[in-house]
Amino acid sequence: MSFQLGKKLAAIGIGFLTVEVSNQAFDYLLYPAVLYWLGSLRGGLVMTALAVIMNYSLVLVYNKTKADWFGFEWLELQESRNAKSLLGRVIRLGRIPTFVFLSWVDPFKAFVFMRGRQQAGMRFNRTDWKWFILANLIGNLLWIIMVSGALEVLKRVALG
Repeated sequence: MSFQLGKKLAAIGIGFLTVEVSNQAFDYLLYPAVLYWLGSLRGGLVMTALAVIMNYSLVLVYNKTKADWFGFEWLELQESRNAKSLLGRVIRLGRIPTFVFLSWVDPFKAFVFMRGRQQAGMRFNRTDWKWFILANLIGNLLWIIMVSGALEVLKRVALG
């Protein structure tokens, strides 16, 4: 294996692992705790703001690397092929359904899917901001509804 290939694989692995670990901690530890303590409305606003900051930071780091962390560039090439996974079926429906689905999974991934990787130092243009904000609003609204519902069920089970 060449040094360049090893370097690229390491960047992909580190990027993917960083996003997955931070998402798991954010979504399954911090999000429920904040919604429990602050309620759905205030907690949802706080977590949406934190998600926007975290996702923007991830976009900046993603743009600095030369690696396609999630295989989105490859996925776009595979759109016309018969993919049997859920994501593959959604991709065949088109870019907008894929964007909505990925916004629910992870707004950062939805934005990267729509925009792609830009050169380091490039600023967001108006269209970038629209996609970025929309991905974060969709993802956080769905997550607030799901987590609030789960917390309500747990409260009812615990109380009686």
